Amino acid sequence: MDSEDSDTVTFEDNGFAAKFERVSRETYERKYMGKNIPIVIDCGAYETRAGFATDDAPRLQFRSLVSRNRTKDGKGFFTLVGNQIPYAEAYRLKPRSPFDRNVACHFESMEHIFDYIFDALGINGSPNVDHPIVITEAVCNPNFSRKKMSKLLFEAYGVPAVCYGVGDLFAYGYHHNILGNSSIETKKGDGISSEFKDGLIVSSGYEATHVIPVLDGKPDFLAAACIPVGGLQAHKFLFDSLLLRYPQHARHLSLNRCHELVTRFAVVAPGDFLEELRDMQRYEDGKNDGYTNLQPVKIQLPFTEYKPKEETPEEKERREIRKKEHADRLRMLAAKRRESKLEERQKALEGFDRLANRLENSAITEGEFLTQIEQGGFEDRDDFERHHRELRKKVDDGLARMQADKQGSEDGKSGGSTKSKSGDNSGGKTDQSEQERFPLLFMDPSALTDEQKKEKRKQLLLKSAEAGRARRRREKEQAREAMEAREREEQSRYDANPKEYVKSLHKMRAELIDQREKRRFSMRSLDRRKNLASKRRVLQAVMGTGGGSRKPGDKDEDDFGANEEDWQLYKKMAQSRGEEMDEESESEEEKEELNWLERLLNKYDPEAMKKEIEETTYPQAHDFQIELFVDRIKAAELIYQPSIIGLDVAGLPETLEGVFRKLGPTKREKITKNVVVIGGNTLNPNFCERVRYQIRSLCPEGLKVTVMHGNNPSLGSWYGAKLFANSPHAKKAYVTASILQEKSPDFLVEHTFSNQYFPTPR
Repeated sequence: MDSEDSDTVTFEDNGFAAKFERVSRETYERKYMGKNIPIVIDCGAYETRAGFATDDAPRLQFRSLVSRNRTKDGKGFFTLVGNQIPYAEAYRLKPRSPFDRNVACHFESMEHIFDYIFDALGINGSPNVDHPIVITEAVCNPNFSRKKMSKLLFEAYGVPAVCYGVGDLFAYGYHHNILGNSSIETKKGDGISSEFKDGLIVSSGYEATHVIPVLDGKPDFLAAACIPVGGLQAHKFLFDSLLLRYPQHARHLSLNRCHELVTRFAVVAPGDFLEELRDMQRYEDGKNDGYTNLQPVKIQLPFTEYKPKEETPEEKERREIRKKEHADRLRMLAAKRRESKLEERQKALEGFDRLANRLENSAITEGEFLTQIEQGGFEDRDDFERHHRELRKKVDDGLARMQADKQGSEDGKSGGSTKSKSGDNSGGKTDQSEQERFPLLFMDPSALTDEQKKEKRKQLLLKSAEAGRARRRREKEQAREAMEAREREEQSRYDANPKEYVKSLHKMRAELIDQREKRRFSMRSLDRRKNLASKRRVLQAVMGTGGGSRKPGDKDEDDFGANEEDWQLYKKMAQSRGEEMDEESESEEEKEELNWLERLLNKYDPEAMKKEIEETTYPQAHDFQIELFVDRIKAAELIYQPSIIGLDVAGLPETLEGVFRKLGPTKREKITKNVVVIGGNTLNPNFCERVRYQIRSLCPEGLKVTVMHGNNPSLGSWYGAKLFANSPHAKKAYVTASILQEKSPDFLVEHTFSNQYFPTPR
């Protein structure tokens, strides 16, 4: 195979391949008008080529696509053909092809293509197309399609005559240069040289692949075969494969881009496809370093690099000011909400006080009081009094906080300083003795009243909370001291050798990240295997316990649980789960160590860390890359093995075997000496080598097998049709409107390069 480097490549995105050389009206009248020069049209499922028979090359070469859509105002339609369709908007405009498996079926679209051709050739000012038409058609084209085509050309365009020929046969003739050359005509005058009388055509196009034997100067259509697989299936296969592997890049992938990838990078396996896959697998596993047939190709998808803008000192200052203003607004809004809530609570407290005072002053009876509090949603008097006390406490706390905020604002301090100040006060209480702060804890329990016992429990909780806070403060202080000691140690190491120290930090961080990723992967794998592993542990434990003398093939009664040892399996399962939990806790320690290393790197190597953060935070070029390796040969393998995409049809090896079986050994020996490969889908490297390999495997040893690419495999059909149009044989191959009226609307004049005509039963 051709060697390919692994450097990143980009899409060319050069639109639909097109060639457009318009003929002006003046040029047409001067060079072509009234001279009865044939127009040669090669209608392919992928591409259409057209031009005058006297041109050196086709003037028009465009995709066989038609897009018909409504205008923006919705009152009309506009039609785009071929290269008029913008490449970037091809998906939105939804173009369609008039062909189905190489057969023209949609003649409304075909009419738009003919309008486009005749307009570009300068015939737009004439009422009729006064030129004979030489046009290609599919192998064994149905009479129905030919009938519609003839009707369209004669009735819509008024052409004088039409000649139909098979594009593959025209390309075969062009390859051997046997058309339009009277010096090599045979006695029959069919234009076929005796030197190239016998041969085999292997043609692979956009939607189909054909195998046509040529014997005695004529194609043997009874032995020909067709495979409904071509370039389109390869493009779709690669498109679906890339979507499955890179679903995040779906908006960057399309059939047009996959067509470009297949054209540029697809390679045919020259021999055994499975052996080639094994070599590629060994290469990926690092076991075949000497494999150079095919290398991975990285494709860079469209990507706009994000570069964070560097802030100037003035911009940083303005940002800090905006940040501070925003924080001040939030504090003001929070203060207003607190004031509003405090007012609501004060009003509620006034209502509670009023109701309690009325009861105390005997303004209402006990029964009326209970009725009113029940209407207010309280269960009893104790519930009311409890809510009354809580509400009063909240109001007092709110008033105290508001006063503290006002005092802090007067001193030029933010609201956050109040918290630190209150914290200092709470810390100051530690100077008092515990007996002064918690007196009930030092009193005789038998001398306490019920209220004092409740208060004692509260003081006990407060004392425990205070002890906990003190313990946490000590732990934080110890951690801070340990951190400072470690920082001093790291600083001394940095001062000793800064370069090596920073390098070691990066290395340790990379090892920790790699270790964490491996653990995450193993945990994901463990989750997938969790149920299966649990069942396996239970089975192993059961088979290993007292009742575990049973084996998978035993038919004895299940006695699991009869012995105490049987139930030890649950302890084993819990123990294994505990080991898994220990592994998870180790990852927490790694996280803390990773944070510490990143803190040191931010201190000693801030530029490198800043760059890495940008690479991990913002999309990078490597995040928009796809890789082609195995797909490079799988996409080109479809015509040999259509089962890869689920088609239940024979591939090219089986098709060749069937053709040879129909012909017999004698004819097979004649045609294998002259195998011509044509078609745009055969341009991938090693296509001829693979065809030679397949034919050689079907032939006896010593039989001569010659496989060659046709001259210009993509445009050979048009060049062959052009040579035929200029030859004297073309005059006898035209059909006119009068002949069709006399014979049949689907009539075809047979010639060497045409289909065989079979009248439609009436």
